[in-house]
Amino acid sequence: MSEEVKILFVDDDQAILSSIERNFRRKPQWSAKYISDPQKAADLLREDSFDVLVSDFDMPGMNGFELMKIAKDQYPSSIRIMLSASEFVLTSPGDVIAHQVITKPWNVNNFIKSLDRILKTRVFLRGSQISDSAERVESLPSVPDILLELNRVLSSTTSSTNAIARVISLEPAMAAKMLQLANSAFFRRGSIPVLSITKAVLHLGVATIKSVATSLAIFRSFSPSVEIKGFSIDKLRSDSEMTAMLAANMFKDSKTKEIAFAAGLLRFSGILVLASQMPKYLEEIIFESKKLQQPIIVTEKEKSGIDHSSIGAYLLGMWGLPEVLVDAVAGQYSPPEAKPSELTVKNAVFFASAIIDSISGNSYDSFDKLITKELIDGMQIENDLKEWKKVAASLYSL
Repeated sequence: MSEEVKILFVDDDQAILSSIERNFRRKPQWSAKYISDPQKAADLLREDSFDVLVSDFDMPGMNGFELMKIAKDQYPSSIRIMLSASEFVLTSPGDVIAHQVITKPWNVNNFIKSLDRILKTRVFLRGSQISDSAERVESLPSVPDILLELNRVLSSTTSSTNAIARVISLEPAMAAKMLQLANSAFFRRGSIPVLSITKAVLHLGVATIKSVATSLAIFRSFSPSVEIKGFSIDKLRSDSEMTAMLAANMFKDSKTKEIAFAAGLLRFSGILVLASQMPKYLEEIIFESKKLQQPIIVTEKEKSGIDHSSIGAYLLGMWGLPEVLVDAVAGQYSPPEAKPSELTVKNAVFFASAIIDSISGNSYDSFDKLITKELIDGMQIENDLKEWKKVAASLYSL
């Protein structure tokens, strides 16, 4: 039997609550309460625990921010989803309290599917072998406000290139990274340099901008506050970019290229969570891995039952990123079946990660151990693998 999930819906519009309640009858394992009075909802949050809070922002007497704050303080691991008008930009004095923001009008059926995906990601952190140390990372930060605003502008059919560029320019690090990528050998078109953010937006495209912005937000949100011996955030950032470019290079279709690029860029999300929230734990993992000459993920699983790929997948799932990205990050160290098959984004990230790690020295597993002769012969990728290695070498020579 599926684990019961307790959900609290708060909206002063009774018609919306009734619509949600009708659709939620298809999910008997979800125990939901529907409240139109935000003050009553606040009282209930102080008395009872909920796995998920879904609240409208604009309500009389108490707004959604105040409710989210109560939920965050009482139950840090709760999933918090805000509903807002399409033109409303979420900002707060400290951090953005909601994990996701859904604009009205909304499609209830699509929301149910999205919530189902988010809840499924909890499996990455839960299980009989998971220790208390792993549970400490369940309280993950919400989506940074700059990323919410950028996603809102990118999703709008009326937003101009200049509007997107204005949002990017608000974050100097993001603006610099967009210009750097637009002028890189991987994205460069012709010999004329890209000197403005507006031109960089046109050059990179919406999908790449979203991926880079998400990656930058994660690196900023989870930057460690203390020194961690054996850990370099700059090296991690560089290796994630190399993985992204190599994984994207494995495909000809532009859409699949963009997805593979995003997945590679986000592969180290879990390491960053550990670096920011459990620095001593990560330092111990790095030390033990070097001492025992074994992969970091092996040491992680021995100590807590999970590894950073699972933590990263959990974070991305909580933030509502597409399932294909969540699966690719979760499976970056899992070899595909040794049989002929069409290359998937998940498998591309596995191969790209193994190749990049073997060059940069991230893993104590040998390349041959990760990508065996049986796997190469079974998938019939001997020539492809040679080409991928050449591309990787060229990326590091740039």
